[in-house]
Formats: sequence, structure tokens, C-alpha cells
Amino acid sequence: MIELLKLGGGIAGIIALAWRVVEFLKSYLQIDLDVDRESGSQEIYAITTIENKGPFAKTFAAAFLIVGPETEMPAETVNALRKLYPALDDFDTLNEW
Repeated sequence: MIELLKLGGGIAGIIALAWRVVEFLKSYLQIDLDVDRESGSQEIYAITTIENKGPFAKTFAAAFLIVGPETEMPAETVNALRKLYPALDDFDTLNEW
């Protein structure tokens, strides 16, 4: 019985290691958001950072920070913005800004 437990633990360890290696190799981009407001000011500053933590180069077409109501799902905010600004469907044009 002890030998079966050892074997099971070894197999579980190998699976966990393989899972971490695959996760590391497939990891994508780390996105960070810092929000700050200067004292006495009504302006809010949002600074976003996109960093590649993986070992391989990554590409992406576009990155946007969309701010919407807390009670609204992000997809609803995007759809509302698309109605106001139809150009949001054209990422190539937006990347030129």
C-alpha cells in the first residue's frame, strides 16, 4: 500500500511539473493598471503597462483601456461605444492614433 502511495505521489508530482512548464510556455502578457489622483485635483490618471513575462515574443493587434459603469458588463460597454463610434470595429485605424 505504501508503495502505491509513493507511486501516486510521484505521478502527481510529474503531472504538476508538466502543467507548470506548459503554463509557463503558454503564458501571455501581464497587464497592470495603476490609478492615481493628485490631492485637491478632480483629474484621475490611469497608467497601463503591458509586459511579456514569457520566454517567447508575443504579438497583439491592439490594446485598449475601456472604462465603464461598475454594474455593467464590459461587453455591454463596448457595444454601447460601438454604437456611438462605429470606427471601433477597425483596429488598424485605431492603432494609428
